[in-house]
Amino acid sequence: MNALTSAPTSSGAAPAALVAERIVQSQVRVVGPAAWKLARRVKHLDVAEGRQPRISPDADAGSVIDRLVREYSSITGDLGTRMCFMAAADILREHPELDVPCFRPFRGFV
Repeated sequence: MNALTSAPTSSGAAPAALVAERIVQSQVRVVGPAAWKLARRVKHLDVAEGRQPRISPDADAGSVIDRLVREYSSITGDLGTRMCFMAAADILREHPELDVPCFRPFRGFV
């Protein structure tokens, strides 16, 4: 079992799930309900409106989040990647072990 998908934070949720939740919420504000449809395309990510996203415990959490961000970036471009990073920066700061490939250029800003 992956600690990033199962170990709770102080809020009671796994860090990767919190990152996914923040990203989806931020993108709903940007692209509207289409953000849910884009998130549902991501393998190993279970999302439903009104519920925290779940990442399969057997999946690499960083790769799942990377695919989620890339779905949004396919519409919003590089700015979308940056917005997704900023939405989850505080969680990423607390959990540097959560490696999201598309966020590597921004890690110095955490």
